[in-house]
Amino acid sequence: EQVQGISELIEARFCLYKESKYSSYSGMMNLSHAESVCYRNSKNGGDTLVVLRYINNMVKFELIDGCHVISPMGGDDWNPRELGNGNRIMNGVEMNDRGEHVAYHIRDAKLKYHRIEAKSKTTGLTVAFLVGGLEYRLDNSRCIPALSGLFEVLATMDRYKSATIATAEEQAKIVYQIKHGATSTGENPLIQQITQARDTAKNDGTVPVSADITAMADKVAVSTEKQVINNVPDSEVMPINKNQNELYFKDFYSTFFDLVCAAIGMPPNVAMSKYDTSFSSARAAIKDWEHSLLIDRYKSSLA
Repeated sequence: EQVQGISELIEARFCLYKESKYSSYSGMMNLSHAESVCYRNSKNGGDTLVVLRYINNMVKFELIDGCHVISPMGGDDWNPRELGNGNRIMNGVEMNDRGEHVAYHIRDAKLKYHRIEAKSKTTGLTVAFLVGGLEYRLDNSRCIPALSGLFEVLATMDRYKSATIATAEEQAKIVYQIKHGATSTGENPLIQQITQARDTAKNDGTVPVSADITAMADKVAVSTEKQVINNVPDSEVMPINKNQNELYFKDFYSTFFDLVCAAIGMPPNVAMSKYDTSFSSARAAIKDWEHSLLIDRYKSSLA
């Protein structure tokens, strides 16, 4: 009972520490927020360096983007920089001959390099470590983003969405078209309105305007209720046919979105917070994502 009471007391105090901004080196976020940021950046950027600093009898954490972990004088996975003490530097990570991380080399905003020990010299405990995304190969010192293979797919989806929206906007500007037959004279049945719009002297010095108060001098005259158009022979005013590709936008976008979600192991309906299926399938999707998060949490060094 005493052990259980001590355990509950430690967990309660750790929860207070975790939710306090005093736990961070910058004082801008708490540990719970930092875990979420670290997880997200590891998926998007590849890896994140976590540094634990002992300040004023308190452990404070610091998150450093993996892009700042750089070798000072060169050294990568294929051509590591050998040091005199038997260690080698690969992509900013200093390792010993066993492949254990010894230190990390950081370049700050002033382009100065700093060496951060991976373990404390006094206690031997880990004080700096990388939280990574995916390992491309076993011998690689750094990780790659989980979305690295999907960036081109996401860019294609974004271009398709932008093109579809731009096409719909352009088509919305032209509502009607004048269709001429074989025996049509080719005249514009709205030429009289256009002439009146251009001849401001005969139009009481005013020019028809649209709903957003823009001049329509060389556009079709403003439509009014019960307007009658006298078509020229063998011609008719017809609405513009919309682009049929707009009808397949949902199918295209949904298919590619499902592929992206499957690649990162996240159910599509969970990603969209859209549970429009049966209760059993929605619950299975939620539990599947919960299982994935628990596995990632177990693997993460911040757990």
